[in-house]
Amino acid sequence: MKRSVAATILVCGFVPLAALGGPPTAESGRSQHAELAVGIRINAADDQEATWKAYQASLHRTLAASGTPRNVALAALDASAFPADDRSPTLQDEPLFRAAMGARDDALVQWLIANRLLGSGHDTRVDAIVANATRLEPDNAAVWGLTLALASKRNESAAIDDALAHMAASTRSDEHFADTARAWYEIYERNPFPQWTFANPTDADAAVFVSAMAKAAATALAGYQTLVQTCKPSAEASRNRARAVDCSAIGHLMLYRSTTLLARRIGFVLLRNLGDDAVSSEDHALHRNLEWVLFNEAATDDSLKDPLAMHAYATDWLKLDDEYDILQRALRRQGVSAEAPSDWQPSEHASIAQAASR
Repeated sequence: MKRSVAATILVCGFVPLAALGGPPTAESGRSQHAELAVGIRINAADDQEATWKAYQASLHRTLAASGTPRNVALAALDASAFPADDRSPTLQDEPLFRAAMGARDDALVQWLIANRLLGSGHDTRVDAIVANATRLEPDNAAVWGLTLALASKRNESAAIDDALAHMAASTRSDEHFADTARAWYEIYERNPFPQWTFANPTDADAAVFVSAMAKAAATALAGYQTLVQTCKPSAEASRNRARAVDCSAIGHLMLYRSTTLLARRIGFVLLRNLGDDAVSSEDHALHRNLEWVLFNEAATDDSLKDPLAMHAYATDWLKLDDEYDILQRALRRQGVSAEAPSDWQPSEHASIAQAASR
């Protein structure tokens, strides 16, 4: 099944995925996001992994020594997502807590670290980071989703209701995927890859974008299983009615305003689970268009083998925040309609039920 954005990066068999900064597996719930077919030819492939590890270690040292809170935090996040040693999870988490304290006013850093540490077991310390994240972004439903996950983990009904109410009252739902990609893009531009590793020097430019997207896919995406389960109708009639109102508002916010395609699709899942009365004809139409974009994404992937198309696609990600808008633009450049024909319906392989399980 095709997915949006770049998390699984095909590099023509010349180099392991991890060597370009991608996630070690495509099956992680928080890192699985997309497929982007990009051909990057590597010289001396047998030595590439060692070269890349040395480059990454040097990059982490540079970021940590910069003294810039965001750089320090991104280095800690990267080391946590792709550990280079067998240290215990507790030891791997400590740099993240320190980075969070050093960047208390950086909304991107607070979101990324809170999202990363959500299941770490350090509940009290994670509470403080999540609380700070909501202080910085009180209008962002994605951030309040972290409070929902914590409340659900503890089975605290009042806290669950409060988190849902805040999500419903939010005016946006932003996982900072594009922000994260841009942050890593800037880092890679300031700290170029070893040029000799590329058979074609121009491939290094594509590698900057591909690697930045992979870092975002590994760290910026939220989990939605708790939200989906919480918003399913329950046997408690009174609570069910109260939560249904909030879940409907959350579903519509995510469907229409989320910045990732996955979150938009989850919004439709929430509405669908509430029953036919919760889903309007406009909701169905938007859902069909979302699925249509995914259905046609193969054309986008193929076009990205062309340097000009790749440049246009990367430029959109560096300037825009909404993945749906970005993919629509990519389709239009290929002469493909961004809206589903009236007689088209999503096929089973594109079912949003798959998205609901994440």
